[in-house]
Amino acid sequence: LEGFKEHPILGWGPENFNLVFNKYYKPQLWPQEPWFDRAHNVIFDWLIHGGILGLLAYLSVFILGLYTLWRKQPDKLAKAVFTALLATYFFHNFFVFDNLTSYFMFFAVLGFIHFLEIKSMPQTDSPKSVSPFQYIAVIVVSVAMIFSLYFINIKPLLAGEALLNSLKDMAISAQNVDVILGDFDKVFGYNTFGNGETREQLSSYASNALVFNISNELKIKVLQKAVSEMERQITENPKDARSHLFLAALYLKGGRIDDALKTLDKAQELSPKKQQIFFLRADALIGKGDNKKAFEILKEAYDLDPVYAEAVRNLALGAVLNNKSDYAEEVLLKAFGNKIVADQNLLTAYARTGNFKKVRDIWLLFIKNEPGNAQYHVNLAATYMQLGERQNAIKELQKAIEINPQFKAQGEQFIEEIR
Repeated sequence: LEGFKEHPILGWGPENFNLVFNKYYKPQLWPQEPWFDRAHNVIFDWLIHGGILGLLAYLSVFILGLYTLWRKQPDKLAKAVFTALLATYFFHNFFVFDNLTSYFMFFAVLGFIHFLEIKSMPQTDSPKSVSPFQYIAVIVVSVAMIFSLYFINIKPLLAGEALLNSLKDMAISAQNVDVILGDFDKVFGYNTFGNGETREQLSSYASNALVFNISNELKIKVLQKAVSEMERQITENPKDARSHLFLAALYLKGGRIDDALKTLDKAQELSPKKQQIFFLRADALIGKGDNKKAFEILKEAYDLDPVYAEAVRNLALGAVLNNKSDYAEEVLLKAFGNKIVADQNLLTAYARTGNFKKVRDIWLLFIKNEPGNAQYHVNLAATYMQLGERQNAIKELQKAIEINPQFKAQGEQFIEEIR
C-alpha cells in the first residue's frame, strides 16, 4: 500500500515488487522468506506493477468476460459454470499469484467464452471480403511472434539449460575453475533476464571457491569474475538492495572493506530496515577493527525486533568484542534463558578477547548437543590447554580417540606432548 501511494498511476513497472518489499520492509518479517518478489495478492501485485491503470486493465478482463457471458450467452449452464470458474480463480488470486500454468487455464477459459459468443451469433451465408490490411496484419503478427518466441522464450530456455549444466559441473568437480567459469560465460552470452540469477549463483560459487584446495591465482580469478558480474548487475538494476548485498559480501571476501561499506550504505538506503544489511555492515566494521561502531549497528538491528534470534546472537558477539560480557549474558539470558549459547561466532569472539572460560563453556554446550562429535572434544582439549588444565585436556583427547579410532595416532601424539 505504501509503494502504491508512491507511484499510484503507472506503478513501479512489471517484476518490481521486490523494490517495494525492500524499501518498506518490516523487521518483524524475519521468520519469513527474506526476499519476496510478489505481494501474494493479485490486487496489490497489479497496483505495484501497473498502478491503478494496470489494475483497472486487469479487472477489465474479468468484467468483459462476464459481460460476454451474461449479455450474449443464452445457455444458463454455461453462465453458471464459467462465472463460478472466474469467481473461484479471482478469489484464489487474493492469496497467491499467477504463473505460467494458471495463465494457461485462465486464457483457455476466456478463449472458450469468446468461442461461445461467436457460436451464438447469427451466421450469414455470404462470404466476407478480406481487406489487404488484414493480410498485412497477419504477416506482421506472425513475424512478431517468431521474434518473440526466440527472444522471450527460446533464449531464456537455452540460458536456463546452460545454467543447469554449470551447476552440474560444480557438483561433479567444483575445483575445475576454468570449466565452470566457461559454463557461466555461456549463460551470460545469451544475455537474458536470467543473468541476475546466474550472477548470484556465480557469487555463491566464488565464496565457496576461496576454501577450495586450489591455487591463489585461481581463487583470485573466480572472485574477480564474480565481482565484475555483480558490478554489472548493479549497473543494470541500481535500485535492487539484494544485488548490493551480494556485491558487498564479495568485496569483504576480497578484503575490500571500504568498498563493501560504501555498497552496504547504498543497500541500506534502498532497504532501511533489512537486518541482514545491518549484520554485514557490522561484519565489515569488525574486519576494519571498529568494534565500537559495529556494536552500535548491531544494537540498531536488535532494537528493530528483539525476538530475532540471529540479531540477539550478533548483538552478544558485538558486546563481547567490546568487553561487555555482562551485557552479552543479559541479552542471551533474556532471549534464550541461558547466558551462553552454542554459537561458533560467539565462541570465536570470546577467544579473541581471551575469555577461555566462556570458550570452554560453549564447547561443553556443543558436546552436550552432539556428544558423538570427536572434533568438539579435540577443540575443548585445546581450550583446556589455554586454561592450563592439562589433565582435562588429556581426558578430552582420550574421549575423541574413543569416538574416532582413526584419530588414535595423532591423539596419542598430542597426549604425549602434553605430558
